[in-house]
Amino acid sequence: MVKLHAQWCPICMFTKDRWSEIEAKYSGRVKLVVFDFTDQATTDASRAEAKRLGLEKFFDEIVGETGTIAVVDGRTKEMTASIHGRPGFEEYRRAIDSSLRSVTSQVP
Repeated sequence: MVKLHAQWCPICMFTKDRWSEIEAKYSGRVKLVVFDFTDQATTDASRAEAKRLGLEKFFDEIVGETGTIAVVDGRTKEMTASIHGRPGFEEYRRAIDSSLRSVTSQVP
């Protein structure tokens, strides 16, 4: 899970609560990452974290986008879902659970 965040983004401020819910329900089951685009320093730090995680291509595709929480497949590094705006927690849960089911169904 990747939260695309900036301090100046009103939607990002709203999704802080959703992110807390995601952390409470999925911590330990999924990797949770925040890419912060508040300013150049936070963007540069987020770029370094993306590189460390092997998410450079994903980062380059979304750099500067805010107010979004993305589900990224840890194996392929491809985005499997993107939720933007202010939906309820249920929409996030469905996207995460669907991705988790996909991953576990591929394990021999």
